[in-house]
Amino acid sequence: MTGQDFIIEFASRLIQRTSELDIGGDVLIVDGTTQAFRRQLRVRLSQESRFSGRARPFSKIISGDSRREDGLQLADMIVGAIARYVVADETSYYQTFAHKVVDLWRVPAGK
Repeated sequence: MTGQDFIIEFASRLIQRTSELDIGGDVLIVDGTTQAFRRQLRVRLSQESRFSGRARPFSKIISGDSRREDGLQLADMIVGAIARYVVADETSYYQTFAHKVVDLWRVPAGK
């Protein structure tokens, strides 16, 4: 499995765990991706949606640049705060938005 295949696999599984009400009709912005990547992700999401009988998520999948877009910079900061919470049990930043987290995956060490 290539790195891109892994990302698409992981992203599609994560997206399938999300409520259709939370992502229906939304736009997914992926930082620094190619058109080929976005197309492959869209195909995979469509396949998964058909298989599970769900509506296809997201009205569009587009590329963005976190160096220039505040929303993507904020997303990077949130991911960093979650990583510090999970890896180092540091809660100072995570507590700010912990009440908004709906689904946090915890993988046992060594798995």
